[in-house]
Amino acid sequence: MIDTKSTENSRGMNKILNRYVLISASKMIDKYEETKDKEDMREMKTEFLKGVYKILVLHLGTPPEEFTFAYKEKDKSKKKDEGSKNKDSEGNKDKTEWVEEKHTPYSFAEKYVYEDLDKIVTVTYIPSRKMNQPYKLVGTDLVKDEMGNIIRYNMNLNEIKKMMKKSIKDDLPVAFAANANFDMHNDTGVMHPEVYNYEKIYDLDLKRSKTAEGLMGLIFSNHLMTVLGLDEKNEEVIKWKVENSWGEDAGDNGIYYMYDGWIDKYVEEVYIHRKYLSKKHLKNLKKTPIEVDYYETPY
Repeated sequence: MIDTKSTENSRGMNKILNRYVLISASKMIDKYEETKDKEDMREMKTEFLKGVYKILVLHLGTPPEEFTFAYKEKDKSKKKDEGSKNKDSEGNKDKTEWVEEKHTPYSFAEKYVYEDLDKIVTVTYIPSRKMNQPYKLVGTDLVKDEMGNIIRYNMNLNEIKKMMKKSIKDDLPVAFAANANFDMHNDTGVMHPEVYNYEKIYDLDLKRSKTAEGLMGLIFSNHLMTVLGLDEKNEEVIKWKVENSWGEDAGDNGIYYMYDGWIDKYVEEVYIHRKYLSKKHLKNLKKTPIEVDYYETPY
């Protein structure tokens, strides 16, 4: 699919989507108050989702029924000695082969997405909440996946970063949710808590702890991005390579550079494969979750 104006700037599309979803939810609430019939709700939801699809198609185009997924596959079967490192028997660089697969969107999702979804854990660092403890969002049926209510596991931030580092070094990207309203320089892609020195300009104190700012609604998740790589010195991560979704004109051809301090302040959720959790955390993940109202601030 080619990029459209809404691909580069989704604000207008999101405004209409948000209004349509809220209006639809209002209609569903009224219907349920009238009938108390969940089947009516499901039928209405199906119709409203058609409206969501219609809005997305008008803004982004019709998804392809079939596409070709192409990728390069390294030939790992050839063994090399020190004198021929990164070369084959003829003295050429390692050869790679293009692999092409025909897919529908659903077959692609089945092969590359759905299989590992149940192995992904949502981890958070909310300092004011109990650590090494799962939390369950309750109070709404609107935020729920096929496996039930969303579970978050609250843990130490340094441990989260270590898991992210292991995942990246295993060539497994890491998705995360954060507040993208602050301290992102879109011309260069730099994400740093002091990329703009507002305190010096205004000569005012504009900082508080993550918990205090969270309670005031200054820190909340409103955007999803993906970590692809990292830059480290003496085994300490300096910054992370982040893929954004704002088009090639934003950042460094769509890539941002997230300094470690930005994670400390603005990242709220990280979605990590459970194989990177220690035995202790996997055990704690089985604890009875503490229920948190969906509309209550996590801080």
